[in-house]
Amino acid sequence: MSKPRVFIGLTILLGLVGMIYWQQQIISKLRADIATLRSETAFPPFVPEHSAGSPVSEKETETVRKEHAELLRLRGEVTKLKQQAKEPSEEAAIEPAAPMPLVLTTNDLHHFATNLTAELKSNETLVTGGWDTADGKKTFVFVTPEFTNDKEIQLTARFAEIAVDKIGEDLNKYLRSGRISVEDTRGIVKRLENEEGVDFLSAPRVSTVNGRQAQVSVLQQVEIDGEKVLLGPALDFIPTIAADGASVSLGIQAAITTASATEAK
Repeated sequence: MSKPRVFIGLTILLGLVGMIYWQQQIISKLRADIATLRSETAFPPFVPEHSAGSPVSEKETETVRKEHAELLRLRGEVTKLKQQAKEPSEEAAIEPAAPMPLVLTTNDLHHFATNLTAELKSNETLVTGGWDTADGKKTFVFVTPEFTNDKEIQLTARFAEIAVDKIGEDLNKYLRSGRISVEDTRGIVKRLENEEGVDFLSAPRVSTVNGRQAQVSVLQQVEIDGEKVLLGPALDFIPTIAADGASVSLGIQAAITTASATEAK
C-alpha cells in the first residue's frame, strides 16, 4: 500500500473519530439539561439508562412520556387525598325526635269556682280562691275596688299561682286572712309580683256603675272531644255602693278552668 493511501485512510479515520466524539459531547450535554429539568419536578419521570453512544429510540421516548403523564396524575390524586385528610369530617346531623302530640280530653279539665259577698272600702283588697290548680301551687284571686265617683266603680281582679311553701310567713298571713288593708294593698301586691314562686296569670280591670253586673276574664277557646271549651280565669260581680259612699258590697263569682294535657300514645 502506498503512503498517500495510508495517509488518506488515517485522515478519514480521524475525522470519523472526531465526529463520534463530537456527537457524544452533544448527547452528554442534552442528558445533563434533561436531568436538570427533571430535578425541578416532585416526581421526575423515569428514563432508562443507555450505554454510551446508544441513541434513544422513539418508542422509549413515548414510553417515558406516558410514564410522566401517569406520575402527574398520581401526584394530583395524592394532593386530593392530603386535602381530604386535613378537612374535619362532618358528622351526620341527628335530628331530635319529634315531641309526642298532646291530647286533651274532658277528663283533663279542672274547674274551680267560689261565690261570696264581701263589703270593701275603696282600694281595699279581698283575697279568695286558694285552689290547688298546679303541683305545689294554689291559685288565689285578689279583688280590689276603686271608687271613681259616688255612682261608678273600677275593679281590678288579679289571678295568681302561688307556691305557698316558698313565700314568707307574713305574706301567707294575708292569704289566710282574706283581706289586705287599704294601706297595705299596694305594698303587698308589689311584693308578691317580685316574689319567687308567685306567677300572676292576669290582672284585668273593668269599670261599671252601681248595681250593674260586670265581668273580667282572660279566656282562651279550645276544642276538646269535638266541643268548644273556654280555659282561663273569669270573675263576675255586682257592686252595691253604700249610702255613705265609703264602702261597696260586692257579690262575686270567681272561677278558673284549667287543662292538664296527656301525651298521646
